[in-house]
Amino acid sequence: MRTRMAELFDDDSCLRWWLPNDEGFSPLLQSVRAIADERNAMAASTQRESLQQIRHVFSRMQLGHHDGGDGKGKGPMA
Repeated sequence: MRTRMAELFDDDSCLRWWLPNDEGFSPLLQSVRAIADERNAMAASTQRESLQQIRHVFSRMQLGHHDGGDGKGKGPMA
């Protein structure tokens, strides 16, 4: 959301905090932000790893008929 706000206002300063000069950005809020950013980074990393695993599975899948070497097709993915 902060990224979208920065794009909308063409101002990257709101990427860190909504108000100028970190006004109202208390140490408690900074800690909460750090925890949330860390959690979001882990979630993105986990999602990226899952996507890579799914891509690997799909890349190994084959569509069509399997030829068992005897020249006779054995049906889809036999």
